Amino acid sequence: MFEPPSTELLAGARWTLIRCTPGAAQDPVELEALPAEQTVRLPARAPGTAAASWRDAFGMAAVQQLDPEAWDWWFLADFEIEPGSKPDWRLHSEGIAGYATIWLDNQPRAQSSGGFDEVRFDLPLAPGRHRLAIHIRPLSSVSVPRKPRPRWRSSLVFDTSLRWHRTPLMGHIPWFGTAKVLGPWAAITLRPEPGFELNTLRTELGESSARNAVGRVILGASGKPSKRVTVKLHDPLGTMVLEEELELANNGAVETVLELADPRRWFPHSHGEPELYQLLLDDGETRQSFQLGFREVRVDRIGGGFELSVNDVPIFTRGVVWAPPDALSLAAKDEDYRQIIDSLVRAGVNMIRISGTGGYEHPKFYQECDKRGILLWQDCMLATLDPPEDADWLARFGAETASWLRRLARHPCLTVLSGGNETEQQPTFWGLPPDRRRMTVISELIPALAAEHLPGVVHVSSSPGDGDNPIEIRQGVSHYFGVGAYQLPLTDARTSGVRFASEALAFASPPEPSTVQRHFSPVPNVPQEPVGWTEAVAADPGANWTFEDVTAHYAAEFFGTEHEPSWDRRMDRHRAALHHAVAQTMVEWRRPGSACAGALVLSARDLAPGAGWGVTDVEGRPKSTWYALKAACAPTALAFHPEDLNGVDLHLFHDRPEALIGTLEVAAISVSGRRWEPVRVPVQLAGRGSLRWTADELFGGFRDLDYIWKFGEREYDAIEAVLLNPGGREIARTVRLLGGVRRERVDTGLRAEAGQDNHGSYLDLSTDLLASFVAIDLSDHDPEDNYFHLGPNNSRRIYCLPRPGSTTDSLAGTVRALNDLSATRQIHPARPEQSISSKGAST
Repeated sequence: MFEPPSTELLAGARWTLIRCTPGAAQDPVELEALPAEQTVRLPARAPGTAAASWRDAFGMAAVQQLDPEAWDWWFLADFEIEPGSKPDWRLHSEGIAGYATIWLDNQPRAQSSGGFDEVRFDLPLAPGRHRLAIHIRPLSSVSVPRKPRPRWRSSLVFDTSLRWHRTPLMGHIPWFGTAKVLGPWAAITLRPEPGFELNTLRTELGESSARNAVGRVILGASGKPSKRVTVKLHDPLGTMVLEEELELANNGAVETVLELADPRRWFPHSHGEPELYQLLLDDGETRQSFQLGFREVRVDRIGGGFELSVNDVPIFTRGVVWAPPDALSLAAKDEDYRQIIDSLVRAGVNMIRISGTGGYEHPKFYQECDKRGILLWQDCMLATLDPPEDADWLARFGAETASWLRRLARHPCLTVLSGGNETEQQPTFWGLPPDRRRMTVISELIPALAAEHLPGVVHVSSSPGDGDNPIEIRQGVSHYFGVGAYQLPLTDARTSGVRFASEALAFASPPEPSTVQRHFSPVPNVPQEPVGWTEAVAADPGANWTFEDVTAHYAAEFFGTEHEPSWDRRMDRHRAALHHAVAQTMVEWRRPGSACAGALVLSARDLAPGAGWGVTDVEGRPKSTWYALKAACAPTALAFHPEDLNGVDLHLFHDRPEALIGTLEVAAISVSGRRWEPVRVPVQLAGRGSLRWTADELFGGFRDLDYIWKFGEREYDAIEAVLLNPGGREIARTVRLLGGVRRERVDTGLRAEAGQDNHGSYLDLSTDLLASFVAIDLSDHDPEDNYFHLGPNNSRRIYCLPRPGSTTDSLAGTVRALNDLSATRQIHPARPEQSISSKGAST
């Protein structure tokens, strides 16, 4: 039920997918007898889906013409058992979408009637060749009750019969780049039958009589009666701190609690170290290992708030709503998960939410969140539909969810469990009173499952929810799109009184130009978008507007209108506008005076090439919104924030436990380009904390920096702040454009020199005049910062990280500024013996 003991046969199996008409073959023998013209055979992979295999064979355009629900699908895996192998094996599947029958060597072995059902069975297998066959029938092949009718309709899912079926809703929600999920989308393995297995594994923190913390490992195992299992626990440094021997009782079961005095605590990376222990179990035949963490999670709901704390440390929670790395297969390689989580950590993200619109994730995802210190908000797999009150349906849902929660309980990253996505919001929008929108699964079943299996995790009724009114922004957990879909000014992030936004700031965010060129036919410097662009723009089902309309609104608000700009120019304005909107809003919520305790941006990644919701594109490359998150959410960050007639505040955020000692340098830049002598302020924080300065106190008197009072002509163009450590190394930096972000286009004299040193590849950027929203677009690297402002006669070194698979240290690409007359300026690869400078021509 947990981690595998050893050999896994299906990882090296040759998988084949066969499509046939519904009911054409009832067993593998009939399948092989079908005429070739009645089937389609394709290479496949597992975990995977029919749609993913179809795309791999025929391309994405073919998937858009495919309805997976119109066919039967067979996944076949051929594998071989070597001579001398153990005879007893176990097949374990964590989820097969569709109605599935599992065959082994032409014999039926198990059935699955829900996409989230766990299937396990043991069987003897002799050395030689074998075939696993999974026959998947579409959801439409199983009739569901027509009454009682649903109490409301979903705005996302148009087929109301899906409320009876248990399946990932991805694809049934018509988001571009998705398809209906049919197939073994979750982990599926075939391994030697273990001598024992764990049924329960979780940790908790308690207190002894001396008030010192005690770490407890709650462990339940089953196996052969009287079997002895040795248990060892190693601390994060590798030192064994506990060893015990367990003996399974006559009924083949054992339950025990192991105690450890004052264990190292697991923290989110933003606030400490994600300390992990290694638990080893060995019965001389089966050896299993697990990573465990000790942490205590609490939530403060006083006054309608929702503030999480970990180990008594309040956390400003900032993050993203997860999107699967592959929207068709819902799976990814282990290395892909590592790279994605690493990217989010670098952006300052400390929480990921898995929405009830998709599926639970694969084991490697949860392991990476544990390892890198990412808090996890896990929705149960429900979204917007009216869940049945039928006793059999509730029993099936309970068994399915209990199975997942038992497996997830050991992960210290798991922080919040929610009853699904917009399960309470949807009926509220329909105007139903509380008594008519009550759901047994939400009010009774999920809370009981959470209490039983996840006693150390915060439970929330749904997302949004956790209050009397699930759509009220100023209490509990909300989905906030005031800044975003509803096109309200940035000040609404404060006036609406957001307490915790588990989904927020959704925009159609264009990727970098080089990504656009790889996926779309180029149409340089013309008003029209590339062919296929409009179809891929993020949109809500049934809406008569898209999120690109939303982005265009903010671009016009911030930068005004331009006469017939090219499509490339419009996209540059969109990228800059979103960086400004997301960064300013996250700083508003993070500042100490805000009542908001967290916000999760929709979403982590695009589902398809184009302007999706993701802060990274479909390739995983950072977009302007990723850099906005990093600017506002880094564990140690500087940020200016406007306070209207109160002037401009400068905030220093420091979430890490280490002391922060350094010097703050703040300088104003006049509209004529003069840079005033910096003001220097010593900074010292003993550990986690924040500091705030008003511009007036920094400069020793009143300055109308943002030109709010409007006495005379506007005097100031920008203000910059840099925090240096005692050795002069930069810790954090921020620049604010004053009096708004719109600037006339000029020849800024922006230059770029590529080079390398012991820290890696870098660009040295310099400019003659102020350059706004400086953007670097590289072919094989990602810059560590982007969409920043560079003051006149100033320079900055930006290090660049190689992309996965990159084979060169040289930097190639372009640099541009929103207010520069040149559309782009080329960067040439550096020569081995020197850096290369290029001013580049307009393109």
